[in-house]
Amino acid sequence: MAVLAKAIANGYPLACFCGKGEVMDGLDRTLFTATHNGETISLAAGIATIRTLRDEGVYARIRAAGRQLKAGLQELIAKHSLGVQVGGVDEAPVVHWGDLHQYYPTYEREMLLGGAFCNLPFFIMDAHTDRDISQTLEISERAFAAVARELRA
Repeated sequence: MAVLAKAIANGYPLACFCGKGEVMDGLDRTLFTATHNGETISLAAGIATIRTLRDEGVYARIRAAGRQLKAGLQELIAKHSLGVQVGGVDEAPVVHWGDLHQYYPTYEREMLLGGAFCNLPFFIMDAHTDRDISQTLEISERAFAAVARELRA
């Protein structure tokens, strides 16, 4: 079973749960309620959001931006000869620091100083432009360089 909230109605108060038929079939024996049960504006917002996601190529754009970020991060890691890996799904790339986890705070600090909020993972949104990805990689370049200097000190 999955519970989805926040983005499902583009900021309106709405959540849903979904799952395989055999799991969902048990709901006929379950009582569930919610604060906003009678509120219909959020339902309309949810339907509009889902239609937009489905019909306007949003997922393809998000995946493409994530692939661009992952490839750029991998190039930078190789350039600085760091023993870390890039993983995660395309929509949410993540740098796996492994045995070098003690250097993550240096990377995070440099990212923040450069103006990029560095969360693990990087959550890609449809609002992110090619320029946003390029800027993130430019800031990552400086952050990985700082890690490399610290690692070799």
